[in-house]
Amino acid sequence: MFKDCLLNPAGHDEFWEVAEFVVELQVEPLDGVQSIEARHGGKPPRVVDTDNKAFLRRWVSFSATNRCERHFPLNYGTREGGWVDPKFSHKNRADPQRQRDWDDHGVQVFYEIEPQAGEQFSLEANIYKGFDKNNRNAHFHLSSAHYELVRFRLDLSAFVSNGWEITDEPNLYWNPGPDHRCGDVGSARVARNLRQPLEGGPSGVREWEMRRHADGIEEGVIDMIWDVGQVESSAAGVQP
Repeated sequence: MFKDCLLNPAGHDEFWEVAEFVVELQVEPLDGVQSIEARHGGKPPRVVDTDNKAFLRRWVSFSATNRCERHFPLNYGTREGGWVDPKFSHKNRADPQRQRDWDDHGVQVFYEIEPQAGEQFSLEANIYKGFDKNNRNAHFHLSSAHYELVRFRLDLSAFVSNGWEITDEPNLYWNPGPDHRCGDVGSARVARNLRQPLEGGPSGVREWEMRRHADGIEEGVIDMIWDVGQVESSAAGVQP
């Protein structure tokens, strides 16, 4: 009983207790540059020219001991000129002014949920023009909470199966602490922040896990970076 109380303390009114926080990002190439019609809010559709698309799913499951009722953010934003097409599992509790940012631009999604003990909430999104050449990276802010398990999955198998190769092995960096600006993420890609992926798995897929008591996961930024390139085919009869 005493051990259980130490490892699974009763929740605090001002601090989320998270059983599991998961991000799955699947990126795939399109057949050349395609013009995608982006629709958001009541704006006229605009055209996004891109050679890649992605599917994001991130979800949070709250512990049975969670007592915090503050809204929990599951936001996501891509680069200017791209488009995020989201789907929410529950009612969006974010400030209406912030919600209108997506209506106006289609780039940044502000999604906040009302936590319930033992319940799972998710954000799913199709992302267009999010991971162009020289921009194959993504980062996610973890709000201050007790995270029992954090899992990340990066799926590049569609590139591999379409004749591409992974030219820079995917790396994941954990940057702990509250003071991180998006523009400063790159400077934190140092050896002490690097986390090793799980062994095995399908070709083109990398997975990472971190746990609260082993890794001290409470608040910070998860930063992933990788690169892919098309395999150059040799002319018939010419040896490489």
